[in-house]
Amino acid sequence: MGEFRDEQQREVLVQRLGVFELRGLAREMGIPSPTTKKRDELISLILQSFEKGVTQEVKVQKRGRPYKKLNSLDEIVGSVIDDNKGELSYESVIAFAQEEAPILTVVGETLRLEGVSRVSGANVTIRLLNGNGTIFVGDIYGAEKLENGDIVEVTAQRISDNNDYQALSISLINGQSAISYNRKDVELGEEVISNQVFACGKHQLTVGRRNAILLNEDLYENGNMQQINEYCNQNGIKLVVLGINTSYENQIMLKGLNIKYNFSTPYGTNSKVNLNKTIDGLNVATNLLANGENVLVVVTDLGGLLLGLDENFDKAGEEHSKETQLIAKKLLSLAAAYKSGIGLTLAMFYNEIDSNDKFLTTDLLRICKKF
Repeated sequence: MGEFRDEQQREVLVQRLGVFELRGLAREMGIPSPTTKKRDELISLILQSFEKGVTQEVKVQKRGRPYKKLNSLDEIVGSVIDDNKGELSYESVIAFAQEEAPILTVVGETLRLEGVSRVSGANVTIRLLNGNGTIFVGDIYGAEKLENGDIVEVTAQRISDNNDYQALSISLINGQSAISYNRKDVELGEEVISNQVFACGKHQLTVGRRNAILLNEDLYENGNMQQINEYCNQNGIKLVVLGINTSYENQIMLKGLNIKYNFSTPYGTNSKVNLNKTIDGLNVATNLLANGENVLVVVTDLGGLLLGLDENFDKAGEEHSKETQLIAKKLLSLAAAYKSGIGLTLAMFYNEIDSNDKFLTTDLLRICKKF
C-alpha cells in the first residue's frame, strides 16, 4: 500500500469516498449486504477489512449505481484525492464549495423547506431548491441516509441573517418518508447507442447523447425551451436546467414553465451561488438517473456557464480554470443510454460569440452531436 499504510491517513482517505463507492468497495471486500448499512458502519467495516489484509480483485459490478472500476483495492484507496498533492477531482470541487455551519446569531421561525442534499465527508448540508439558503444538518434521524443530489424536505429553524437554517427533522427523502426510506437498487444495464430522437425547433436531438445547438438569438426568443419542457412532461422525463447569469427574459420564461429542477441563475448572481447551483444541478441529475429516472439536462448557454464558473477559481493563465474544465467534463460524461431504457440526455445551447473559446470548440463540442 506504500504511503497508504499509515492507518490514520488511510481512514481519512476512505472517509472521502462517496456512499456508493463505499458500497462498491465493501461488496468487493466480501462485506455482506453493503446496501443496507449506514455510511459510518461501512467505513468501519472497510477499515477492519484493510487491517486484515484483504486484497481480492475487483469484479464487474452488475447491480446498483456504477462506480469506477479499478484493478485492485489498493487502486481504489489510491484513487481518493490527496489534497496535499494538489490533485483535483469533482469531489474535491464539491468539498471546496461546501460551507461550514455559521456561529448562531439569530433564532428565527420554524419552517418546512425543500432542498438538495450535499455530502462531503462528515459535513452534510441541504441547499434550498428554490433560493440560495443553506440548511445545516447535524446528528438527526435520516441524515445518515442522505447522498449527493437527494431532494429532501425538512423542518428547519433560521439561525442567521444570511438565509442559513438548522435542520430540526427530516420529513421526506426523494418523496418518501425518511423513516421508511431505502435507496433503490436500480439495474441500468449495459450502455447502448440510442436511435430515439425528439424535436427541438427545426432539429431532431438524439436521446442519451450530447446534443449541442448553436443559437443565433437568446433562448427566450424561440420556442425551443417550451418544446423541450412539453416533451419531458408528456414522457415522464425529469428536466434539469443549468445556466449561469442568464438574461432576465430567460428567467421570466423559465419561471413561467414551472420547472422543478431549475438551477439557472439570473444575470449578476454571486459567483459562489453560481458554483453551488451548478453542482446541485449536476448532483440531482446524477441522482435521478441512478434511481431509475430518465433525465434531460438543458444548459441554457454553455459558454456563459464556463465563464461564470471561472469566477470562483484561479485560471493560472489558462483559458479556463482546471476546476471549470473538470466540471464541464463531468457534465458531458453524464450523457448515456442504457439497455434498460433509462438514460440521460444533454441539450446544450451555445452562441457564435464563443467560437474563439478553444476549450469549448475543440474539446467539448468535439464529442457532441452539433446542430
